[in-house]
Amino acid sequence: LMLFEDTVIVPNDQRGPARIVALDKHTGDLRWSTLRLQREVSYATPIVVPDANGDPQLICVSGRMGITSLDPYSGTMNWQTRSFPLRTVASPVYGAGLLIASCGQGGRYGVEQIAVDINGDLGEDGLAKIVWQRKKVIPYVPTPIVYKGHLYEWSDEGIVACVELKTGKDIWTERIGGNYSGSPLCIDGKIYCVSESGDVQVVAASPEFKHFGTTPLGDPSNSTPAVANGRLFLRSFHRLACLEAQQ
Repeated sequence: LMLFEDTVIVPNDQRGPARIVALDKHTGDLRWSTLRLQREVSYATPIVVPDANGDPQLICVSGRMGITSLDPYSGTMNWQTRSFPLRTVASPVYGAGLLIASCGQGGRYGVEQIAVDINGDLGEDGLAKIVWQRKKVIPYVPTPIVYKGHLYEWSDEGIVACVELKTGKDIWTERIGGNYSGSPLCIDGKIYCVSESGDVQVVAASPEFKHFGTTPLGDPSNSTPAVANGRLFLRSFHRLACLEAQQ
């Protein structure tokens, strides 16, 4: 779920009655409810991005409905893409006018990733046109990062790629190693990601690959790092580590 202004938005794409609902955050009262075509469950978290006029669009993804844009105030559908072949777990990301989302399957790998122009024309079929498509080095569970004109993919199996955002072409691809269930986080041009074995890996968010090193937490982890009040929080199964930014 996500919070938009004073509304809690709850996506429920699943194999069964599927819908997206919006609730008043103060009272829990229903504001709107939009039915969805159903297939397998989606674990992706929606995002809100502005269109060409600065109006907000609620972006949700699922295997059956692909990438969809809704009015966050009413739930009315603006546009959508074709379906994904498999289910969606990683959340959509946005940059340079492009929305990027992917799908995958068990076995720890992504299968397809697409980018669409949020303000682009629709095709003859009424669906949003795909700007580019990738079928390798795609994360299934971890959500990618958009930073300074590049897309950074951190796959479940520890392969990291820097991708040109506008074209989807690889700049570099490197194997860091390990398995990952949490998503990477970018701070001041450095990308942090914690492996399931509890190793914190740090690489440069740069078109030139640089691996800054590995720091073990000494405890397994499936979580994503978090930042608040100048501090980095790293959670493992049994511990919580806090790093304070240098002044």
